[in-house]
Formats: sequence, structure tokens, C-alpha cells
Amino acid sequence: MAPEFCGPFINTPGEFLENRRFYPAIITTSADCDMVLMVQDATRISSLFPPQFATLFTRRVLGVISRAEAPENQVERAKRFLQNAGAKEIVCWNTETGDGLEVLKSLIF
Repeated sequence: MAPEFCGPFINTPGEFLENRRFYPAIITTSADCDMVLMVQDATRISSLFPPQFATLFTRRVLGVISRAEAPENQVERAKRFLQNAGAKEIVCWNTETGDGLEVLKSLIF
């Protein structure tokens, strides 16, 4: 269980969100970043992000809704989860059609 460094990206394990004692590791890791992405699966009925989680970071925070193409998606619910977590900017990404990918790229790069 450790952050993965993939080129210009850092991916923290999901377990870091599931256990509050790992929050300092997420915060410390974010110091090396220009932006924090919080990814919410549109098919999940719950969120791992606590209310106002984004306020822990001194970086720009972008919410990303994934799996928007899934038949059982709940995009509006996923958007609410990210808004409650403090994300001001939210992008919905459809992996089948690619909708939202160009917007996401333009915000990241």
C-alpha cells in the first residue's frame, strides 16, 4: 500500500481514503502535485470522500465522475458526492464515447 508515481501523476491507494489515519499521507503527497483529482464512480451508491475533504489541500481540486456510460449510473448523485466533498470543478467522463475526455485533458494539462 503505497502511492504510485506514473509520469506526471501520483495515484494514492483507495485504502488511504478508507482509513482516516492515512489522510496525512494523502495531504503530504499532494504537496508534490499541481492539482488533486477526486474520482467518483457513477455507479457507486456511496462516496469515500468525507464532507469538505477538498479543503485539506492547498492545490486546485477537480472532481471527475467516471463510468458515466454504465447503464446503472447515477451521474447526478456522483456530482452531489463530489460537491459535498468540496470539488468546485466537476467533469463527467464517458469511457465508451470519450465524452468529457478533452475537457478533462484541457483542465489537467
